Amino acid sequence: MLWMPSQISSRAYRPRPNLVRRRTKFPSMRLRFLVSSLICLAPAVAAYSQTTVFVGTPSLKITEEGSARQVDKLTEKEARDYRLVITQDGDRYLWASRKNIVLIQVVSGSYVTFVATNGSGYIRTYAPHMFEALSQMSLEDQKSEQFHYVEHLTVMLGSVTYYGKRD
Repeated sequence: MLWMPSQISSRAYRPRPNLVRRRTKFPSMRLRFLVSSLICLAPAVAAYSQTTVFVGTPSLKITEEGSARQVDKLTEKEARDYRLVITQDGDRYLWASRKNIVLIQVVSGSYVTFVATNGSGYIRTYAPHMFEALSQMSLEDQKSEQFHYVEHLTVMLGSVTYYGKRD
């Protein structure tokens, strides 16, 4: 027997209230994808918000342990390995070349000192206005200026100090 629409009660065609499609917070699939992509990319964008404050390459390494002292001139490969990088993330300074240790900046006259908050060392370099003055010196005088920074690390009860020039 074939059913005719007139034989079916009108109640069967009415959608039930719980089956009605409700509007969601995100009206389309594209918008959902866009929002989830932005949430996933936020940490990556935050990582790139750091600015580089100082980059230097050491040429001399001094190791001290008690009464023993060793002075080494670094090879090009060693100098690249011990390169100094300081970055700024908002109002925080980070010792990027040393596992992003937080630094405190202290400006005093012609020098800027960055002190590690965990006590592992410090970096001292010229203030920006001193680098401007150095760039105006003759090439002979610039060459006689051997170092632009000192990086001092405490290692157990000894220390390692690097001297180098700004890149």
